[in-house]
Amino acid sequence: MLPNRNRNAGNSSNKEDIVKKGYLKKLKTMKKKFFVLRRETGAENPARLEYYDNERKFNAGVQPKKPIVLNTCFSINRKKDPKHSHVIALYTNHDPVCMAAESEAELNEWLGFLHHHMHQAVSGADGQSMKMYEHVWQVAVQPRSLGSSKGLTGEHHICLTYKSIALVRVGDCQKKIEFPLNSIRRCGHTGSFFFLGLGRSAATGAGDIWMLTEDAVIAENMHSIIRKAMHDPCNNISVDPPVSRERTQSMSNHRSFEGGKLNLTAILKDL
Repeated sequence: MLPNRNRNAGNSSNKEDIVKKGYLKKLKTMKKKFFVLRRETGAENPARLEYYDNERKFNAGVQPKKPIVLNTCFSINRKKDPKHSHVIALYTNHDPVCMAAESEAELNEWLGFLHHHMHQAVSGADGQSMKMYEHVWQVAVQPRSLGSSKGLTGEHHICLTYKSIALVRVGDCQKKIEFPLNSIRRCGHTGSFFFLGLGRSAATGAGDIWMLTEDAVIAENMHSIIRKAMHDPCNNISVDPPVSRERTQSMSNHRSFEGGKLNLTAILKDL
């Protein structure tokens, strides 16, 4: 929450800190809102993204609907969406804020400014460098296998870097488990479900983590990106023995993983 004296940020007398402004659509409602990106001008005036119902209310000095302080974001990225091509997502420790741009050029321009000011804000926050994630997805960990035995059930963010995946509980960023990519033996998806198959070197020990994503497109996107990260040459030192050549084969083609002995019909029945 910003201090009260920062809440007059829409006032016409305080526009020198504006980096970019314009209309974007909120993804949930697809209604246009007027967004304003402000640079940091001091410890009590951090870099932030604000939005208003319209430009008229912004010019009239109405308080913004929801200021998002950029140093509270652990990722700002393009979001894969089944219906809209140009979506930006700001991930904080709570629900992400997603906006749809009208074009690729508009999306890239907003992302460029947001990335620049987010990295400046994060590197300057109390002299500490906050971990930034290349990809983030919000999922619901299912009550089966490691999700049940390790008490992981519930809403989480799956956060990917070039060398690890972090499982961060929504609403409590202190509850985080990190898995080096070379501790992941396999991954897959079927419909809206995605899973990670972990080896014995993982913090949880061996087993599977099943999670429900927003839809089948998101599950497929997670599978594609995480599989690519697992196969990156920088991560080719294997801690756990490979289970089969199909270790990241999508389960949507109704094949089982030979090494993991996963049966699609039984899995879906349990879920």
